[in-house]
Amino acid sequence: MARRILWEASFGCLHRHCFAHVLRNPELYGNISIQKQFFREFNFSTPRFKIKIKKDRPLDGVAEKVKELHPVMVLRDLILRFPKKAIPFRIISLKRRELGLKMSDSKVEALMKRYPNAFEFFIHPDDKEQWCKLTPHLLDLVKEEKHIYAQQEPFIVEKLRKLLMLAKGHCIAMEKLLSAAKFFGFPNDFPVTVIAKYPQYFCILNRNKRHQVLKLMEWDESLAITEFEKKAKTNAKEKGLGEIETRGKPLAFKMKYSAGMQIKKKVLEKVEKWQKLPYVCPYQQVDWVDDGSVLAERKVAALLHEVLSLTIEKKILIEVIGAFREEFDLPQRVARAFNRFPGIFYISLKGNVHTVFLREAYNKRHLLEEHPLITLKWKYHKMIQDGPRLRSMGFKATNIVENVAKVPLRSLEPNELIINDDLSSDEIESADEFVFTDSEEDIQQET
Repeated sequence: MARRILWEASFGCLHRHCFAHVLRNPELYGNISIQKQFFREFNFSTPRFKIKIKKDRPLDGVAEKVKELHPVMVLRDLILRFPKKAIPFRIISLKRRELGLKMSDSKVEALMKRYPNAFEFFIHPDDKEQWCKLTPHLLDLVKEEKHIYAQQEPFIVEKLRKLLMLAKGHCIAMEKLLSAAKFFGFPNDFPVTVIAKYPQYFCILNRNKRHQVLKLMEWDESLAITEFEKKAKTNAKEKGLGEIETRGKPLAFKMKYSAGMQIKKKVLEKVEKWQKLPYVCPYQQVDWVDDGSVLAERKVAALLHEVLSLTIEKKILIEVIGAFREEFDLPQRVARAFNRFPGIFYISLKGNVHTVFLREAYNKRHLLEEHPLITLKWKYHKMIQDGPRLRSMGFKATNIVENVAKVPLRSLEPNELIINDDLSSDEIESADEFVFTDSEEDIQQET
């Protein structure tokens, strides 16, 4: 009985939504056949489908690899702030919470001594304290990274301009861009090393205040084309179709699903129908697209696709992109927006974070187009993996690394750094119908 009441309430709300669309379009009043066609083609009275989103093991493996390298890179960035590239360990202890290292001092020390290829401990001759510095091998990789950033500067500027073109008012808070810098391939100091060089493109508002805002100086129509449109045009030329028009044309998104994922025939039919709708470019003015309509869904899918396409690994944390909700006019529940398109995006829950992937950019766990910074990232991985691992209780640091503090190392248990997923099942249930959905408000009422 309760389910029936809930279903009737949802049906009433959706039915009113359909009539609201007709009221907003006076040209539909006098044409009964058009009205009937509208309600027949976009009938929301049918029950919403539930699908089981299977875990994607290869993409989960990509998300899992980040866990080992992340604390190393965080500690590296802290030490690089100091002129001599060496600091007392007590400073690391004081900063560990700020760095997001939710572990005790002893665990941080054990973690760093676990990677002697990256960190070197020694007793300072003046204060007799334990200090830590970066190894020559790691410093060589840091130099290589700076060289890559210098080579990539034109592309970094272009990405910044495109992100600002996607944003409302062409403005984004600087702190949000800084939090997302590594995903888009920006250096940590890009406000100084990049933005300051291009006053013709960028302007920093509230420069002397804490909350700075980056503003786009001028619109560039040549950049107002998505990566999706570029590929569609390239594919058309390769097929001998010549130059094609993408705006307002039924461009189909590439769909890939996890192995073993079963989708009902009715859902696939709706996906196929949704794919034949016009492509709504997120760079163009779309005042004619009604909120909550199927074209609004296409616009959200195109926007999310473009943002992920601008990242260097074609993935980003939900928490990071969620911070841009107001700028990009995203739904209240950003994760739900991605879950509506499980053939386009995949959300991994590995590492106690939510990482969203652009499926078409991966072949199993391998990126189809690898950015130079990703190649460097694997060099960092190889460096820490090739070094000796201090796993035994009996080893002392002096047996492995010169000038290291004369203290015994406690072995690090595997479960101290690995966070298990809350979900033990191989399936994640999505209560969202990922095509022909109505407004976020209606979904909240339904749930």
